[in-house]
Amino acid sequence: MTLLGHDEPWREWRAAQAGARMHHGWILAGRKGLGKASFAFAAAADLLASDGAPRFEPHAHPDILVLDPLPDGEDEERKRAEGKPYKTRRNITVDQVRAVQRRLTTRPTLGAWRAVIVDAADELEKGAANALLKSLEEPPAGTIFLLVAHRLGRLQATIRSRCRVLRFAELDERDLAAVVDGAAPELSPEARRAALAVAGGSPGAALDFAGRGLDGAFALMGRIAQDGDADFGLREALLGEIGPRPDRERQLAAIEAARMVVLSTLPDSDRARAARVIEAHAALSRLLAQAPTANFDPATLMLEIGGLLASVAADREAA
Repeated sequence: MTLLGHDEPWREWRAAQAGARMHHGWILAGRKGLGKASFAFAAAADLLASDGAPRFEPHAHPDILVLDPLPDGEDEERKRAEGKPYKTRRNITVDQVRAVQRRLTTRPTLGAWRAVIVDAADELEKGAANALLKSLEEPPAGTIFLLVAHRLGRLQATIRSRCRVLRFAELDERDLAAVVDGAAPELSPEARRAALAVAGGSPGAALDFAGRGLDGAFALMGRIAQDGDADFGLREALLGEIGPRPDRERQLAAIEAARMVVLSTLPDSDRARAARVIEAHAALSRLLAQAPTANFDPATLMLEIGGLLASVAADREAA
């Protein structure tokens, strides 16, 4: 079944597959949570079976090689082996890339094609990106590279120049709501409203946010952005909602929620307030870019987020 929003990427992929020569490098670009990795596995499986080779479940296919962040230590590796949720390392390492490259010196197992899926290319450490570039410059025969990219601009220009880009569009409000309602009908009205507002057209982002129980934090963010927080009481409550020791993913979700709350105030802003909104949005975007690798103190981070939210309040005295 084709996921919502994937019709155009499939059209481009199948047109290329039907052409005289299939390009070897593809970047699947778009907001996180749009199903780009699902597309990569389905497209790879479709290509690998195109020459009559046996069909396999994509995640178990011997000719689909995957580069993604490894479990973060032995305990997390054990959780993965047991089928439990586990934490991953921050980056894909150069050793992982080189291990896959050694596999590429042999012929595919079943047919004429082999696929390498990188999920996500944004998470390649610098040495890993340079190593992958060499394979993109001199691709082994019959090998297709599918690079999932949540932030296209973070990829090296040399990598981008050697790949075709498939862009995945965000869903409109109606389609987004339909996916969320179908996947999580148990959500409260408040949790549903918060998830849809934060999602930015991404069903994966909406469901991830809903699963973190941050709707209370989202409501507080809205109050701070609207009314300010002169006595810091709302910021203290916000820290309580986020928790004293939020993991990295929860921190990222909180920053993204604040970014979307700030953005939502722009349509009703006068010129002076709009300038503050743009400045706060830029600062939150920088925090969002830093968060995957930075070690933020949670309390300091929440105070900074709260301060940026308060800076866009309509009443500057309250802010």
